[in-house]
Amino acid sequence: MKKILSILSITILSTTAQVEANTVQAEQTVISDSQQTKLDEMTSLKLSKRGDNESTLWETLDTDKDGSISKAEASASNIVTENWENLDRNKDEKLDIAEFSKLYSQEL
Repeated sequence: MKKILSILSITILSTTAQVEANTVQAEQTVISDSQQTKLDEMTSLKLSKRGDNESTLWETLDTDKDGSISKAEASASNIVTENWENLDRNKDEKLDIAEFSKLYSQEL
């Protein structure tokens, strides 16, 4: 009987630990998504306020106007092509506005 109770206790503790781990992971994902949204909003605001070469280059390179720059679209710019590996942080073969803005910052 003691063995069964011990096994049940371990099972319950293990399940509780797994639920807590999943909860923490879900909270981190929500925070990460929230931070990315804020970064995207700040970057868009920055671009709209600057009105300089960065926004012009983005508009020029994003030929299909899908909100990202593919590697093929980037080939029209030497500076973007030369820095592609550093810019495409998530390695999805396209640049979003946040990744592209790294071109004009100290983060390369």
